[in-house]
Amino acid sequence: MISKTEFKKFLRCPRYAGFYQMQKNHHFMVKYKGKVIDENSTESINIKKLFVDTKDSLTMQEYYQKLEEYTAQEVQKKFQIKIHYSLDTSLQKMLIASYLDYDYYCYLDGYYEDEKNLYLFETKATTSKKIENLCYSEKGKKVSIFSLKDGIYQLRHIDNPKLLEESRYFNLYQKLFDRESDLGQYVFDLAFQYFLYLNQENYFYKEPHLYLAILNADFIYDGKSYEGLVSFVDVTTVVVEMQELIKNDFKRLNEYLDELDISNGEIGAWCGYRRPDECPYAKVCFNDFSCDGSIFELIDRHFKFVVDGKKVDIYQLAKTYRLISELNKEIIPKINNQIQYDVLTKKIPHYRKDKIKAALDLLEYPLYYLDFEAFNCPIPRFIYEKPYDQSVFQYSLHIENKPGNCDIDQDHLGYLAHSNKSDERYQLAKKLCSDIGDKGSIIVYNKAFEKTRLEEFATYFPDLRSKLLNIANRLFDLIDVVNTNVNLYKSLGFSENDAKMVNIYDSRLKGSYSIKKVLPLVSDLSYENLEVKNGVMAMDAYYQFDKVSESEFTKLYESLIQYCKLDTYSMVLIVKFLYKIVNN
Repeated sequence: MISKTEFKKFLRCPRYAGFYQMQKNHHFMVKYKGKVIDENSTESINIKKLFVDTKDSLTMQEYYQKLEEYTAQEVQKKFQIKIHYSLDTSLQKMLIASYLDYDYYCYLDGYYEDEKNLYLFETKATTSKKIENLCYSEKGKKVSIFSLKDGIYQLRHIDNPKLLEESRYFNLYQKLFDRESDLGQYVFDLAFQYFLYLNQENYFYKEPHLYLAILNADFIYDGKSYEGLVSFVDVTTVVVEMQELIKNDFKRLNEYLDELDISNGEIGAWCGYRRPDECPYAKVCFNDFSCDGSIFELIDRHFKFVVDGKKVDIYQLAKTYRLISELNKEIIPKINNQIQYDVLTKKIPHYRKDKIKAALDLLEYPLYYLDFEAFNCPIPRFIYEKPYDQSVFQYSLHIENKPGNCDIDQDHLGYLAHSNKSDERYQLAKKLCSDIGDKGSIIVYNKAFEKTRLEEFATYFPDLRSKLLNIANRLFDLIDVVNTNVNLYKSLGFSENDAKMVNIYDSRLKGSYSIKKVLPLVSDLSYENLEVKNGVMAMDAYYQFDKVSESEFTKLYESLIQYCKLDTYSMVLIVKFLYKIVNN
């Protein structure tokens, strides 16, 4: 039987089902380039080497389950029905249906039916901001295609059908039918469930009531109650209307499963290549582009190229070109991509010394290098927090009193919470105010994050407000010097073209300016040598604090300190490198 999750994955592209068969089954037979191959063939072995098992973090699972509990409670209050739900998937209501040649099944987050009505609730750990973002401008104001009525979001054309005749409304409404769109992906889940319901044996019609249960983005936790945390979105009319579309999806999937042809597919945006939603088999399909200098290293590559008078995107370009250096420079429209081309063809790094110097001249000693680690939980844990607020649990701080004089250990300060259950934000903020003096530049990497956190602290803790805002106002974004910032450099007297130009490009960056990509340019230090290597692992480690033995806690605690310490010391080394470029 095929689950809802597998159904969605198999639809991703014609090759997915075949790859899945190859990886998950001990015995398989699929088509490849017109011929049938089995697990012992040379082609199979070569492809299987590229498979990578992806292991998703389970850190948030506890909070997703809590959301399902709160949803059940809110349903009972608002709809006066007691839905069938369980945190144990095996105890949830299960729908099974056959269509064409295959059997399908799904479990329901929330289900209720009586003699006349069917209620389905699909709980999603997203927020009502996605409702607000599905909007257009009307008389200078943003208007969502949904309105809030009796505590439930409902499409505005339900009460005013003429809205469907307005293109600005209708075009946004159509996004709900796109399973790749922000809200459409969730509506699609309900559409799948309803399709199975309609295709059950002994089905007879009942009035459908189909809802998404999502997080109320405006909910602020008072430290006591979660009432009002969940919002409901009535998508009944959309789901009913989608049934013909989803029937075509079932027919298409039937063909994919019959064929199991792993040579039949093209790369495209649906692959999610080099994005968080990357297909687990992307390394197979993009194997030819895994080399240094691939066209997928182009900075801001979501633009059109003009080739032979026609506009093409990066995926169409990839049918002809594999490397940036193979491109004709004339078809590269953006200055920074032209810089990449020059670096790769001439094999000389690009440095804009004048821009780097102009930015460094703004620094005032002592220099403070600051980095926060935060836990963005869907369920607010502490007072004043909203869903997905970045709840700071750690900071790292290096202090450089004189140019080039900063030791990784001796000049390091910081704070790390001792539990993920207790609220230590005030202690953290108070120590930060004590550690940072009243003068000197405070260097961060992507300052919007740290600035927002500091301003939130200033709201939470009035007695620290003045010092926290002073710190926030002194932030200096290091990525502006490594990459660029148009407004900053225009304010320093540079032309708009110069302001747009990246200050540094080296082929080792591979199109990325993340601190982990920049660090190898300036040092042999590496995150790969650490127990905690990235932000996701940092959240996982913090989450485990109250679930492990004392010795394991000590190890996790030290691992987090070392990880965050390297974040700030990396900035120390990058600034040292920048001064070296300017003075060389």
